[in-house]
Amino acid sequence: MTRKDAMPETTPLITLQDAKDHLRVDGTAEDSTIQLMVESAIEYVTKALNNGPLDGATAPKMAKSAALLMVGSLYEHREAATTAPLRANATADNLIAMCRNYEGFIQ
Repeated sequence: MTRKDAMPETTPLITLQDAKDHLRVDGTAEDSTIQLMVESAIEYVTKALNNGPLDGATAPKMAKSAALLMVGSLYEHREAATTAPLRANATADNLIAMCRNYEGFIQ
């Protein structure tokens, strides 16, 4: 039985398989780590766009690309120790800026 006021199911912005394809990762040994990165990237992009929940079936392709770029950055810098300073992913930020809803942002 479903409730009438229940939220409709949505398609994820990106999936574990999308991320693994983007990262060129085979096998399942890192699935839990990559899944966490996928969820973090979706949360980041969703909050940055200021549009509410995103449905992967209708979300802008730029939002999907930004999420994949975020996963790539998280995967590349997954180790705690690094000799290089971490930098923002300018490409992902530019893609997000193109899709962002600026309503309610301080100008």
